[in-house]
Amino acid sequence: MTDTANNKALKKQRYIKKTERAQRELLPELEAARLQIDAIDERIAELFCDRQKLSAKIAGIKKAAGLQTLDLVREEEVMKKAERRCGVCGRELFKTIMELSKREQAKYK
Repeated sequence: MTDTANNKALKKQRYIKKTERAQRELLPELEAARLQIDAIDERIAELFCDRQKLSAKIAGIKKAAGLQTLDLVREEEVMKKAERRCGVCGRELFKTIMELSKREQAKYK
């Protein structure tokens, strides 16, 4: 084997050892963080379902009152509040949530 080949093999072995050590040390932390995300995802899903039910209820109330389903002022307020809390990502998230809410409300026109 040439010196270059030996150096490459040695570097590869060091990389593998370093990676294995990092995995042993960091995998428990990674798994714990993923479990926390899973728990948060469950709460988000539950809250989203609750929100969609309320959206349907609001659509019924608006229909009974003769109001339009779409309320752009309210929609903008909700998205601005989300942006203040979470930045642009929060606004984008709530933009999507509002679109899904409008779909839900459209069922009651």
